[in-house]
Amino acid sequence: MHTKKPTEKERFWCRAMICAEKITDKFGQLDEFLAILKGMRKTPVGKFLKDKVLIGSAKYYLQVSIACCLDIANHIIAAECLRAPKDYADSFKVLEEQGVFDEELGMKLMQMAKFRNRLVHLYGEIDDRYVYEFINKDLKDILDFKSVIAAKFLASPEQNFKNPKLK
Repeated sequence: MHTKKPTEKERFWCRAMICAEKITDKFGQLDEFLAILKGMRKTPVGKFLKDKVLIGSAKYYLQVSIACCLDIANHIIAAECLRAPKDYADSFKVLEEQGVFDEELGMKLMQMAKFRNRLVHLYGEIDDRYVYEFINKDLKDILDFKSVIAAKFLASPEQNFKNPKLK
């Protein structure tokens, strides 16, 4: 963890290192994953819960979608010379502390990171109904993250940011 605050000169140097291409590449991957998850939302809950292949796919695409957000967050943290996060959830806390997004979105993103850890490490203990609810209710948090990041870190967000219509 950083204990020394970077000087203005150091912050300028770090700021110059944010790579818009890296962020937009991750957004492209994220758009692909979200489109797949959006398609899964059309499946009725009963059918979803009986289809182990669909459940496994949903878990995988949720995991990699959240990983894309974490990759973006950690790229910004490194490029801005911010304090090192203690864990994945703390990556979003670091950005919240810096005013990148508000506390409400920060809390949702931290919960999302914890869910990703459960998907990776405790996959046998995940309630499949929760996975279904997540893809139906919580994908908006990922889109909110994308909007904020595009607005604050990309030169022209309207050109670099595709927002799949998720309702």
